[in-house]
Amino acid sequence: MIVNFGLTDRKSLCARVSCTQTLGGRSICDIELIPQEISGAFVPFVGQPVEVISGGEYLFGGSIESVRQIKYTSTTIIGYSITCADHHKILDRRLTGQREWVNATAKQIIGDICNAYLTDEV
Repeated sequence: MIVNFGLTDRKSLCARVSCTQTLGGRSICDIELIPQEISGAFVPFVGQPVEVISGGEYLFGGSIESVRQIKYTSTTIIGYSITCADHHKILDRRLTGQREWVNATAKQIIGDICNAYLTDEV
């Protein structure tokens, strides 16, 4: 399994990865990082891109929605609990109103949506 934060595989830091796909809704991914020393620790941040790939299959693509730091009392050890949302959120915040396509291919429809709403995202 590959767990990319940005362009870097951080699978070795992951204690738990749970991706949930919902038909007709957002997919989410919850990741718990292995506790590590504060100095030199990887620090995830909201908005950071995340990908989960297993056996060559793309299971999840999105970005971090929330990061909760877990401090262990009287130590210099920290962990993180991370919640990610898939790329649907980009369309959720961009699409307004209703559009209709007649006699258009899926490629034409997707191209139209990208050109009309998503040019600021790329």
